[in-house]
Amino acid sequence: MKNDSYYYGDNLHSHATLGWHLPEIEATLTEIIDKTKMPKVIEIGSGNGALIHTLKKKINIIGIEPSDDRVRIANLGLSQPCVYKRSVSDDLSQFGKFDVVISIDVVEHVLHPDEWAEKCYDLLEKNGVGIFTTTYHSYIKNLFLALTGKMSAHLDPLWRLGRIKFFTIATFDSLLTEAGFKIVKIKRTGRVPILAKSIYVVCIKE
Repeated sequence: MKNDSYYYGDNLHSHATLGWHLPEIEATLTEIIDKTKMPKVIEIGSGNGALIHTLKKKINIIGIEPSDDRVRIANLGLSQPCVYKRSVSDDLSQFGKFDVVISIDVVEHVLHPDEWAEKCYDLLEKNGVGIFTTTYHSYIKNLFLALTGKMSAHLDPLWRLGRIKFFTIATFDSLLTEAGFKIVKIKRTGRVPILAKSIYVVCIKE
């Protein structure tokens, strides 16, 4: 059975999937920083704070996370706490609007992904940027997992707080466009594209 450390890492402020996401995120943020100098950023689902600790010295970023333990860990080593115990079901208006909303491999763990997408949209200023990822699925990848005997582990129903939604590029695109986003970039990341680990999306609120 997988536990939380599978996703958030056994080491303080590590993240099992950040390695292949980080170059894309930093490249996108570099483009934004060039245009707006210092954007105001929020991360939805900060986990143990891996991304915030990586980016905190470069940008003005806060995060929300529903787990008490992860909020505590995420704020360790920060001069001022910036990860707050909240979920997308809560009223987040106290935080104001943001230039960028980031949510990394969160939506597949959410019972109501439309609520997640709408909250991300609502948190953005006009022309704000959303940076989102989720686990990649397709017929060919699923067939490969089945033929290699890895599908059971991938879908593992015993994984505590594991994936409950399984997106293709088309369904992830639909989720975001139905919430009002305009897709700017959508690509597969991690491994060769046909067996990619993730879908990486950059979108804007027009």
